[in-house]
Amino acid sequence: MVENSLGRLWVEGHPKENLKSEWQYYLEEAEQEEEVRIELDKIRNEYSKLSPEDIKIIDIIFQKLIQLNYSQSRCA
Repeated sequence: MVENSLGRLWVEGHPKENLKSEWQYYLEEAEQEEEVRIELDKIRNEYSKLSPEDIKIIDIIFQKLIQLNYSQSRCA
């Protein structure tokens, strides 16, 4: 999952990095129409400005577990 979300975000903005060759589950992007490719190129240009410190990820599953644990501890 990380390879195709956070990993994709990074390699699309930094295509010269050879990270994805080491990834087992990375899926190459599907063929896109020209209009879509143009828009994706604009987005990737923005990604190229990112540093690792700029990327924030919220793990929804982890967040839900914390909420569940908090709720259970309040009921006990």
